[in-house]
Amino acid sequence: MFGRKKKAAAAVAPETEIETETVESVEAEEARPSKKSGPTTGPYDVADRPKTDDYVDLGSLLVKPVEGVNLRLELEEATQRVIAVGLQDEQSSVQLQAFSASKSEGLWDGISAQIEESVTQQGGIVDRVDGRFGEEVLARVPATGADGAKGHMVARFIGIDGPRWFLRGVIGGEAALNKQLAQKIEDCISEIIVVRGSNPMPPAELLPLNMPAEVVQAAAEQSNASELRSAPERGPEITEIR
Repeated sequence: MFGRKKKAAAAVAPETEIETETVESVEAEEARPSKKSGPTTGPYDVADRPKTDDYVDLGSLLVKPVEGVNLRLELEEATQRVIAVGLQDEQSSVQLQAFSASKSEGLWDGISAQIEESVTQQGGIVDRVDGRFGEEVLARVPATGADGAKGHMVARFIGIDGPRWFLRGVIGGEAALNKQLAQKIEDCISEIIVVRGSNPMPPAELLPLNMPAEVVQAAAEQSNASELRSAPERGPEITEIR
């Protein structure tokens, strides 16, 4: 299901001096072996996982389909561009976004500090915890339920610094509190492949995401077919990708 967001994600890096890139510096960096600070297994850089035939190609993110887990694309309302990928099972979900990063410095330290500051300003509570993908930010923000009851919204923020990219995940639902129930979603995250591309980009810029090619083709075929009908009819509705 394609969700719609009024704005793209908030800035993900603190106000620091921006390290610029040139085509020459990018090519030199790509010639080096890829390095990633974080888990020894997944998420991966595309250079480390050349075989991607069984993945859904979303541009900067390649997602491996898993039975029982739905893939959702979040669209920016104003531009209709894809700004985030969501994976959801019956109990939990994760929102994923990939960003460009510096060749020499990761983004997670600065981003996690920003998250902590934002949650605290909203009257929430933040804990730093060790997780499968390194240090996480566990956030509890005051919220009011549909029935008027007071409570908290709980989310786990994870960040993975890769070779010239940064992957951010926001885990919600049961997986935010129950490690056993989080395993399936975490397994999905560990299979993600990030495609940074060779274009020079400033740090913390959102890497481009695309609709899957098969979805675009199906929508175009349906659109062409509808133009041939004598009377207008309701077009196809894409609800989810499995």
